[in-house]
Amino acid sequence: MTLTVALACESESDLAIYRFLASAIIERPVVVWTGDTVFRGCSAVGKLASAFLARAEAFGICHALLAIDNDGRSKARLEHDGTHVLQTFDGADNDRCRECWLTEAAPPSWRDGAKLVVAVPVQTIETWLLCVRGTAFTTKTPEHQYDRKALKNSFGLKGLPEAERIRLAMAELEKDTALATLRTRASFRRFEARLAAWRSAPLA
Repeated sequence: MTLTVALACESESDLAIYRFLASAIIERPVVVWTGDTVFRGCSAVGKLASAFLARAEAFGICHALLAIDNDGRSKARLEHDGTHVLQTFDGADNDRCRECWLTEAAPPSWRDGAKLVVAVPVQTIETWLLCVRGTAFTTKTPEHQYDRKALKNSFGLKGLPEAERIRLAMAELEKDTALATLRTRASFRRFEARLAAWRSAPLA
């Protein structure tokens, strides 16, 4: 019943979060393949995505998840919407929508059908965790709170070992209400909708 997924994200704790969420959404165990590639930060995920996916394809892997934080600002890296048009990937682009930017990094063969899922929480993965925790945001909504460092610090992961970061994240995501709460966020709804096709994927 397992599904092998090539997963590229910014840290070990992010990888654990996305594996858990993918498994919960498609209702089957997810085995992560990284090809021993080490990603550090969103730029690395974008710039290494093409080679990473080519290696995954060579290994016979048919599903991939690329995930980075949005790290948005008030006039740049705005949240994705359906009117955006993909362009040629530019690794130095620091302004455009991160969902488009990361999708553009993938080879065309991976963009067809339901092979590739791109996830970009607004503004950071801690946004999703804070919402599950029930945090009252002081600046409108997480989408309009552009201080990424403040959002991360609010969840309390700063300076902690990866194992402890993962434990705290799982404590929120394992709540019975976690998925329902996350579905109030547009970025999570896009992520979940794209994963829907994986529920009927062949066993791997």
